Amino acid sequence: MLDLDEVTENIGLGRFQILQQLLVSGVRLADGAEILISSAVLSILQQEWHLSPALKGSMMSIIFIGVFFGNLIGGSVADIYGRRAAVIISYVGLIVFGLGSASSEGPMSMIVARFFFGIFYGFGMGPSVTLQVESCPKAWRGHMVNINNFFFTLGEIFAAWLLWAFLKDLNEKKTDEDNWRYVTALAISPAILILPFAVLLLYESPHFLVAKGKHEEALGVVRSMAI
Repeated sequence: MLDLDEVTENIGLGRFQILQQLLVSGVRLADGAEILISSAVLSILQQEWHLSPALKGSMMSIIFIGVFFGNLIGGSVADIYGRRAAVIISYVGLIVFGLGSASSEGPMSMIVARFFFGIFYGFGMGPSVTLQVESCPKAWRGHMVNINNFFFTLGEIFAAWLLWAFLKDLNEKKTDEDNWRYVTALAISPAILILPFAVLLLYESPHFLVAKGKHEEALGVVRSMAI
């Protein structure tokens, strides 16, 4: 049996890897958008919920605490159940808790929603990158990681557009009481749109399949790469 790296090198980079990249990009997009919007709407929430400085800071930092724990969990789950499964789970969690942030009625529910948003982002971050680098030629692996990181920036650009469209003046409370919810919900829309396509079209890493003894499934993925 040929070494998978050798097979991947012979096939080269093509539309398979590009499609895979697009299908995992929603994880980074959602985080980039959520991070910018979370910080931008704090001034609105401080007025609306009468936040103390400590509580205001907690509502932002709790995301990164969640990312830490998500990173600890995601790699282990991806090694047991597969990179694809971890990415799909990450999408579902990001959508549920992204929308949960938008529907929060107070600081405690917002902190809980953002904590779990961070967990599910961290959960999918490593497996999404691993899925990519295990499916492309060696010379392109670093580039694919950089492209994956670019989608974080793209998420921030998308969030900036949302803020411009719905929250032009972050200090004008009378127009912001509902709009911050719309912006927070819309920030997760790329993940909502990508998820069904990821469920249908995202392939498992052939390296993971071989490691689990699923050689026929790995061969099927390799054939799809060669088309």
